[in-house]
Amino acid sequence: MNKSKYEKKLDRIMKNLKINKYDYNWDRYGSWIQFHYKEDLYRLEHNIEKARIQGIIIHYGSEAFAQIVLALEDLYKVINRGIYNLDTWLSGMRLPSEINNTNEYYELLGFTQKPSSVNEIWEQYHKRIKNLDLDNNGTKPAAEALKEAAERAVEQLTGHAQ
Repeated sequence: MNKSKYEKKLDRIMKNLKINKYDYNWDRYGSWIQFHYKEDLYRLEHNIEKARIQGIIIHYGSEAFAQIVLALEDLYKVINRGIYNLDTWLSGMRLPSEINNTNEYYELLGFTQKPSSVNEIWEQYHKRIKNLDLDNNGTKPAAEALKEAAERAVEQLTGHAQ
């Protein structure tokens, strides 16, 4: 089986980062790359809906895979220039432990730490929803996913449904 351009690029990047143990996959809707670094497992995920919420249109999971590979390539360039090392970047990538179990909802809304109030959640929801072109039917599922994420984040913050 021939490797794609981005699979070959990923192989080069991981070799340059001295990461020997990694895996990846994509399907119709999204992609992931995971790797071991100093005994810890890291996983980068991207999908069509997450991209749409950010105002980026991709149509296939293979495009999500390409986006992750390109982000890793950018990271390698930063490391190669001596700006940061991989340890520094990875330590900054970790979410606070208190939101690790619920990070999908917070992450979808753009939070990097647990929100402090229900109002903060809804303000962030409204900021994100403004970025969607609601006249385009392709964003309707993204808008619904964003609303569900806000509702679940409120439930998790308050301990009960709205």
